[in-house]
Amino acid sequence: MLTHEEYLMAWGVYLLAANGLFFAFWQVTHALPWLFLKRVMRVSMMVVLFMPWFSYSEQDYLAPAYLIAAFEALAQGSEFWVRAGVPLLSVLSFAFVLTIIFSVALKRR
Repeated sequence: MLTHEEYLMAWGVYLLAANGLFFAFWQVTHALPWLFLKRVMRVSMMVVLFMPWFSYSEQDYLAPAYLIAAFEALAQGSEFWVRAGVPLLSVLSFAFVLTIIFSVALKRR
């Protein structure tokens, strides 16, 4: 098991790598002509990369939710992805609704 310092170091490395990946994704989506599609894709990528969830039910350690959902689906069976997958999908749908509201509000200006 990781010590607290190793845990924080791992999160720091992950966040640095995720920021680099998000910046590269931002540059790739910059060429898309549809503004709404760009916003939805960027917000979705941000939620997937940066949403944490509890890695174990009885511990306080967090990990990226998509990794927990994928690991549990592969290691324990397809019905176990729900523990981290449902919160991730909930936040994704909430972010999608906020993106729609934000896009409509900006378009009316």
